[in-house]
Amino acid sequence: ARRGVERVDAEVSRRKRMDDCKEETANGDRMFADGQFASAVAFYDKAVDADPDNASERPYLLFSSRGACSLQLKRYRQAMADADKTIALHATFTTGHILKARVCEMTEDWSGMMTSSVRAHDLEPENETA
Repeated sequence: ARRGVERVDAEVSRRKRMDDCKEETANGDRMFADGQFASAVAFYDKAVDADPDNASERPYLLFSSRGACSLQLKRYRQAMADADKTIALHATFTTGHILKARVCEMTEDWSGMMTSSVRAHDLEPENETA
């Protein structure tokens, strides 16, 4: 009986973390859309903390959004880490490669920019951003 209770407790805890992750992500998305990038990053950080195992439905979107905000804030190291995490979680998500190319451009890593741009274009040739 004790193991059953422990399993139920673990599931309740997991669901609460997923709910927290969704809520913080939604708050971050609103701030991002409003151009309040620093506030958005703070909410995205809370969402990442709530989902340390990246178990939410589409965790790569969270890292992509946080990376885009970090890029706007000229926090290039964080933006690159989030671009890399986005790509690690979903290698065929074009936006992750575009984000990485933009960070490389801002840091004058021309080789990295070209590599990421070509990868984005290969994934989605009709995308004019790629």
